[in-house]
Amino acid sequence: MGRQQRDLSTFMGGPDDGPPSGTGGPPPQEAGPRVMTVSELTRTIKDHIEDHPDLQDARVVGELSNVSPSAKGHVYFTLKDPDSQVQCVMWAEAVAGSAVKPEEGAQVVARGRVSVYERQGKYQLYVEELVRKGVGDLYQRFLELRAKLEREGLFAQERKHPLPLLPRRIGVVTSATGSVFHDIVRVVRRRYPHVRVTLAHSAVQGEGAAAELVAALGRLAALGDVDVVIIARGGGSFEDLWPFNDEALARAVAACPVPVVSGVGHETDYTICDFVADRRAPTPSAAAEMVVPKGIDMERRLSDSHARLLGALSGALGRARDRLAGLLERAVLRRPRDALGARRERLDDLERRLQKESRHQLDRRADALKGARERLDALSPASTLRRGYSVALDARGRVVSSAGQVAVGDALEVVLADGRVDTDVRRVRGDPPARDA
Repeated sequence: MGRQQRDLSTFMGGPDDGPPSGTGGPPPQEAGPRVMTVSELTRTIKDHIEDHPDLQDARVVGELSNVSPSAKGHVYFTLKDPDSQVQCVMWAEAVAGSAVKPEEGAQVVARGRVSVYERQGKYQLYVEELVRKGVGDLYQRFLELRAKLEREGLFAQERKHPLPLLPRRIGVVTSATGSVFHDIVRVVRRRYPHVRVTLAHSAVQGEGAAAELVAALGRLAALGDVDVVIIARGGGSFEDLWPFNDEALARAVAACPVPVVSGVGHETDYTICDFVADRRAPTPSAAAEMVVPKGIDMERRLSDSHARLLGALSGALGRARDRLAGLLERAVLRRPRDALGARRERLDDLERRLQKESRHQLDRRADALKGARERLDALSPASTLRRGYSVALDARGRVVSSAGQVAVGDALEVVLADGRVDTDVRRVRGDPPARDA
């Protein structure tokens, strides 16, 4: 069973799955068709459409009609041929990145995905790219090269050079026979007349133009004193702009040691050169405006900076002057000898107080030590022996503290205050136990 047939079977509901006859169970019941809500029906259709790979990367040729842009930049339109039509939606980000913008009556190839707008239960083509009918093969090559270079990182922002603030020399890669170079020079002279503009002539259309563009860019890079390069041409068809989609040119632009501004075609035209360049301008004249400052704007900025610098210096000098005046008012600076004498007297007074306190603390601690020594002497065994007491030790040197520890005939050593006496036990008598009166 094919995939579509399996899906259709699932969608319509399968045969009865009741128990087989003869098993003793209840008699089989015929299953009725599944009842679905409108939302479930629409969602099921949407799931089946979105599971179909051919409908998720579809290319449809037709004529644009009923083009209706929204305030947010989205565009709604109909794509039709003599026999049928389909509703289309193109979100603002897709419109901005598309080489062709939706225009009434245009013959195009639309690339996108098919899905269902559930609220109204209708299918739509969500368009991601538009190309003019007849340039499909070229555009496919454009998409493949763009994807390849993007994977390699040639479009990454972190590898792009910043534009110089005040370029001294601008290189221009374009045709010497067209008006583009003269437009660029006119804009540059009007905005910043001190900069030099150097032309590297190249064909900008037709066979061999891409190789000439690469060579012209290389000649400018070899000069060594070019600060920024503009690569430009006027508008034209997709085929006319094709040399600017050349892979060798894209790599030459990426490898250029100075910033490159791409001003190719009109605002709606995009080429590989635009993506790989350090900046993209919508027109050649806009590229000239991008690389040079406007003279009056620079004068205004310099004037503002000069005023801010003077204000900052004036404020800093005023604060330093006030601080110096405050320091001069201090007594230590007006009469330093008096201040030094007062501090010397203060130091002498502190020294006397320290010596007095030290002697007091030493005397107090000496008295405490003497008292502790007298208490220790009074409690020492030697002091007890001097008062007439003695200590009896048995033959093993242990203190005899009870009559029960000795027997008649035991040898004892009696320790006195001024010596020791050896003796034998002749009789042992125990004192009667003490009683309460």
